[in-house]
Amino acid sequence: VLLLLTAWLSPVAAYAAEPLDPNVDCELIICYTYEGQPIDGAPYCLYRVAEADAEANLTMCEPFSAYPVDYSEMTQEKYRSLAQTLDAYVKMDQLEPDYAGHADENGKVRLTGLKPGLYFLMGQRYIAKDGQYVFTPCLISVPTRLSADGEWIYSVTVLPKCSFQPHGGMG
Repeated sequence: VLLLLTAWLSPVAAYAAEPLDPNVDCELIICYTYEGQPIDGAPYCLYRVAEADAEANLTMCEPFSAYPVDYSEMTQEKYRSLAQTLDAYVKMDQLEPDYAGHADENGKVRLTGLKPGLYFLMGQRYIAKDGQYVFTPCLISVPTRLSADGEWIYSVTVLPKCSFQPHGGMG
């Protein structure tokens, strides 16, 4: 079952119709920080959920097209809820990520050569010397439209939300 998404799960349709170039390789930079400090070695697992065409319509990729989730009328809250739902499916089905690894000493991950589409960044738990970090799962549109003139931005930077619990004498 293929599900076609329109409007990029965001208010993209409000912009003038500059076509997306589905053949351009995109870049995703993930910055793992907590209170402005980089988190060296934070793990990441990234999954391609949907591919995009020139009109910014999304077609769900396998195995995500098989999950019974509602992608219509997306709001910020529904976007967060969908990320939580996909996180549960990925863990339950033990899906292999398309990209995985750890952040560098500056807390950064730089992925190049990504095809336009919707990506899911899995929530992760990371135990460091100073305590435990828990990252919130999120959905990322690559490319995205953030500029005032509505141009597509093919290099996207995200800062995953996280919580922190110090070791409290356990380490």
